[in-house]
Amino acid sequence: FFFQAEDGIRDYKVTGVQTCALPILKRLPYAFQKGETMPVIIVDIDGTLLNGSSGIKKTIDYVNSQKATHDIYIVSGRNKSEDAATRAALAKNGVSYNRLYLNPSSTSETLVHKKIIAQKLLTREHVVLAIDNNENMRRMYESLGIKAVSPTQL
Repeated sequence: FFFQAEDGIRDYKVTGVQTCALPILKRLPYAFQKGETMPVIIVDIDGTLLNGSSGIKKTIDYVNSQKATHDIYIVSGRNKSEDAATRAALAKNGVSYNRLYLNPSSTSETLVHKKIIAQKLLTREHVVLAIDNNENMRRMYESLGIKAVSPTQL
């Protein structure tokens, strides 16, 4: 983020051209300060991206349209034992994402699982949005300072 410019100073004791590095940005963009590449959008699966194994087109289209400027992290209450089937369903429906976080516990612990993941992400990422069909999950994200919307609001 610097460029080199000739300063035009000449002195009989100096050989060659004097140069100096001049900053062209006052400060680095937020993403580079934090060591990340892009802001993050958290997305749920069931009732948000998929109904069973069928895609919800409106949400998928929105998420895929954001992929160029955001990292997409899928945070789901689905159990880790469903990893292969979940990845296959997401691929079949053309969902683009960067990371997939599945629940290591029972689905009754979904809120706890999502809260723990969101809290961890907030320590190292710039999370700008959460998309979840469940009102309790949206309230939890909002309580952490993350804007949360229902898929119907996209």
